[in-house]
Amino acid sequence: MNYRQRILEAAIGLPFNHITRDLVADRASVAAGMVNKCFGTVQELRRAVVAEAVRTENLLIVAQGLAGGYEEARQASESLKTRALAYLGAL
Repeated sequence: MNYRQRILEAAIGLPFNHITRDLVADRASVAAGMVNKCFGTVQELRRAVVAEAVRTENLLIVAQGLAGGYEEARQASESLKTRALAYLGAL
């Protein structure tokens, strides 16, 4: 598994609003600078997390991406968006 994938998986395992460079780096066992090298900014990392959540149909993160106004979430299918918002409402 490459650094980018390790970092992305570590970020997906965190509550979306708690994704920080240092916390993700620690969970992925990489230097904080590697997070920057792979994603540039925390905002870009969050965008990648939302895109991966759409791809894997992670309803919680898709709903959080919609609430946060992330384009990656808004581009999801209507079915996925509906299920994600229903899931969030059921919590």
